[in-house]
Amino acid sequence: MDKQHFLISRTDGIGDAILTLPLAGALKKEFPNCKISFLGRTYTKAIVKACVHIDEFVNFDEVKEDLVSELKRLQANTIFHVFPQKAIAFAAKAAGIQTRIGTARRWYMIQSVNKPLFYSRKKSELHEAQLNLKMLQAMKVKSDYSLSEIAQLYGVKTLELPTKLEAQLDKRKTLLVLHPLSHGSALEWPTSSFGGLIDLLPEDDFQVIITGTQKERDAMADQLPWAKKNVLDFTSSLSLDELFSLCAHADALIAASTGPLHMAAAAGTVALGLYSPKQPIWPKRWQAIGANADYLVCKTHPENGALPFTPQEVFLKLKEMLLARETKS
Repeated sequence: MDKQHFLISRTDGIGDAILTLPLAGALKKEFPNCKISFLGRTYTKAIVKACVHIDEFVNFDEVKEDLVSELKRLQANTIFHVFPQKAIAFAAKAAGIQTRIGTARRWYMIQSVNKPLFYSRKKSELHEAQLNLKMLQAMKVKSDYSLSEIAQLYGVKTLELPTKLEAQLDKRKTLLVLHPLSHGSALEWPTSSFGGLIDLLPEDDFQVIITGTQKERDAMADQLPWAKKNVLDFTSSLSLDELFSLCAHADALIAASTGPLHMAAAAGTVALGLYSPKQPIWPKRWQAIGANADYLVCKTHPENGALPFTPQEVFLKLKEMLLARETKS
C-alpha cells in the first residue's frame, strides 16, 4: 500500500483548495512512499504547488477537453472526489482508476465511484477540512482529526517574499494585511469599519497593507484612508503567488471567510476571521485553521448582510492574538 498514487480532485475555490491540503498531509503520514497528484484550477496552482505533500499539480482548465487521456497518463490508482464533478467522476471511471472515492449523494457519483461514502456536508457540524479528511474512511485509516491536528498537516513551504514587495515594507512595524472584500463569497464587514480600524492603529506601530482586485479597489475608493502614511495600497498589483507570500510574511491578516484568510492561517500568520453565526457559513464550518488563527462571530445573523463588529472590538481581538503569538514564541 505504501506505493499508492493518490489523485485529489478539488476544482472549486482558493479557500477550498487550502482546506484540502491537510488531506494530502494525512495521506503522506499514512503512506509515506505514496505519490500525490492534485487536480485543480489555474487560480489554485500557486496554493497547491506550495504544499510539500503534493508531487504534481494537474491543471483542470488545461486538460478538461481530453480528461480521460490525462487521467490515464497519470496512472493514479486512487482518486478522492473531494469536490464532486460529473465530468471528472465519469472520466475517472473511464480511465480505469482502480479506487474511486466520493460521497454517494448525487446520481452521477453513485454510478461512478466504487468506494461510496454516506455523509452529508450540507447538514454536518464538522469543519470543511474535517469533512475532507473524513474521506479517509474509505482507506480504513485515521479519518477523525481535531482542528489542532489539522493545523499541523498543511505542509506549506517557506515562501520567499518578492524583492519588489519587500522593498516597500517597514519590518520595524507590525505588518497588517487587510482584505476587506470577498467577491461576494462571504458576509463582509463594512469597508467603512475597516477604515475605522485603520484610524485606531498607531501609525508608528502598524503598517497597513490593503489587498484586493481593481474592481474591489474601485468599490472601496471613498471608504478607506488611503493617504495615511502607514497605509500601502497593494490592490490589483499582486499575483496569487505574491499574495500568498505576503500573507505568509505579514504579522497578521484580517478578512471575512475568504481565500486570503485561509492562506494566512495555513502559513502560521495571525489570521483573524469575521463571521456570521448562521449555518452553514458559520465558523464551525469555515473558520481558518492555523496555529495563530482565531475569529470573531456576531451574536445573531445580520439581516442586512453586513457584519456588525465595531472597529474597537476587532482592534482588541487583534491585539489579543498578537500578544498570544508573542507568548508562544
